Amino acid sequence: RRQRQMCIRDRYGGNLTAWDGRQDGRNAAFNNLLIASGRKYLRWPGGSWGDAYLWSDMEGPNGTNGWIVSYDETLYLLDQISRPGEAVAPTLQPIVNFPGNWYGYTDSQGNYRYQEHGHEAAVAAAVAWVQDQSGRVTTAPYWEIGNEIGGFWEEGWFEGISGTYYGDYFANFYLAMKAVNPDIKIGACAEPYDRLGAGGQWDYAGHWDIELLEAAYAKGVVPDFLIIHQYPGTGRPASYNPTLLSAGVNDIAQFTSNMNDLIETTLGSSYVGQIRYWMTEWDCGNDENDAYRRKDAYVNAMFQLQYTLEMARCNWEGSTPWTESAYNQTNFEVYP
Repeated sequence: RRQRQMCIRDRYGGNLTAWDGRQDGRNAAFNNLLIASGRKYLRWPGGSWGDAYLWSDMEGPNGTNGWIVSYDETLYLLDQISRPGEAVAPTLQPIVNFPGNWYGYTDSQGNYRYQEHGHEAAVAAAVAWVQDQSGRVTTAPYWEIGNEIGGFWEEGWFEGISGTYYGDYFANFYLAMKAVNPDIKIGACAEPYDRLGAGGQWDYAGHWDIELLEAAYAKGVVPDFLIIHQYPGTGRPASYNPTLLSAGVNDIAQFTSNMNDLIETTLGSSYVGQIRYWMTEWDCGNDENDAYRRKDAYVNAMFQLQYTLEMARCNWEGSTPWTESAYNQTNFEVYP
């Protein structure tokens, strides 16, 4: 029990949004909520923005936007929520740009834009970020390469994208970043089960996880952890709550078994347990059109608590739910 408590305390985080000015460290109400939550790993620059924006200047396909919370402001936030004598200091959980405008991208009108920088420049930018972090007192230990890149809504997605494409490039990031700091852990975007793509939301080609692992391994690289995202209550009315708190919670054990089998089949049994799992983005999900705001209800508190406990029980590396719905955005009234 003590080991699990340590896991929850030291491996619990949240997502920061670089487009939300209240997260620049100057809002005491927001800072106090973060301190009270005990979150240690703050994922930044926030979900899909990790595919399109660069840490050092937050420059994306549409150019520099002054309203974005900068890297320095985010570091200032970390300083404001740090507490003297704490066993684990708050730090970033960086999402490295992949592929976004560094490889070419499709804009909102469906027009493909030219390749602006290229793969080598993207890797160099990631290396520079590791170098910057490695020189700080509290160094970011966990890194992610891209965000949900198999989904068509992501910057840089293209028809036919596959685990092979991603795994090959992931290995280049991994090797270059580890050369700067071998102690960091680097995660790869994955799915919690084996599924043939080219349909539905995740419109990629082939079997993502298998091809990702094979392509990276061909270059001598094995991800330190696999990145999982889940929103099990999305589109479901209030009547779904009993299922969410039973079958939905039990999904963690099933996901663990699925991924263990995938890794054993693809790389061998010795890698089961060596490759860890981290749910870096998740919440309970709302009804369609916000007809039922599950995030505002007590069932969300029960679900988030049990989902995190199940990850600890199954020995996942960490849990990083979204934070925005934890408070009223006008008066910071805390939801359950």
